[in-house]
Amino acid sequence: SINEICQEKNQNIEDIINYYACDIEENEYCKKIFEDIFGNRTNYIITDEAHPNKLKEAYENRFDIVLMCNVLHEINPACWLDVFSIIHSILKENATLIIIEDHLIPYGEKAYDNGFLVFDEDEFKMLFTLDSYKVDSQKEGRLKAHFFEKDFLTNVSETTIHSALSSHLSNSIRHI
Repeated sequence: SINEICQEKNQNIEDIINYYACDIEENEYCKKIFEDIFGNRTNYIITDEAHPNKLKEAYENRFDIVLMCNVLHEINPACWLDVFSIIHSILKENATLIIIEDHLIPYGEKAYDNGFLVFDEDEFKMLFTLDSYKVDSQKEGRLKAHFFEKDFLTNVSETTIHSALSSHLSNSIRHI
């Protein structure tokens, strides 16, 4: 557990875990939430869409975990190849990408240009070309955390994105 690691290293949790938030535009509301939780805004990173490599260059091989919580469905699939490439570059060796998605869209949530592309296991297997991977489900399958090793991210291609999106469409129609 994290508490055992802290005791073993004789350090506080703040000295072991560093949190960063990345956004494509400055958002005072988000910055305030980050500051309220973590005590400062130092690790709130703004990287605009026109300069995606800024993040890649500044944080190469830096992170043990990248967490995307309820965000993948907001990113245009045309950008996924670049997004996963950047994440791959900033993860350390043997690091993990965790994608958490809420499978029950909250009331009042507005659909984005591409609708709600909330992937489940079938789509993620196609996207990352996997037979299996670790998934943790909470609240009767509503919240799902999908765990991907760094090396899985190199499997993403235009073809796998298209296959995963096609599968999502078929699964959505069948579900309806």
